[in-house]
Amino acid sequence: MNIANPAQNLKARVRRHNYQLFLQPQRPSGWLVVLRPSSDGLVEPIQVRATTREQAIAIASSLFTSRRIEELDAALRSANAAVPVWESEQGQEAHLEVLFAAAREQRLRV
Repeated sequence: MNIANPAQNLKARVRRHNYQLFLQPQRPSGWLVVLRPSSDGLVEPIQVRATTREQAIAIASSLFTSRRIEELDAALRSANAAVPVWESEQGQEAHLEVLFAAAREQRLRV
């Protein structure tokens, strides 16, 4: 990953989960963050405003991670699959990757 460009790194991570992320400058008020699943055009995108680009990237990362964790957890539970145990000190991104791996192992379409 390109450490020098956190926005591109986040967009690549989001794409891997079939989401789209847009960071748009909104002069003079700051930045607009738009996050939506790329596969479902009927879902209303999440839109949030941020004051700086760095804040927009942090908000987008947090929104995506929490939203995706909820989706994967719900998908695993509805398929009566075991939801992996997660240690909170591992962080939210690690939690997301564990759930994503479990969903793929169950061959869930998420």
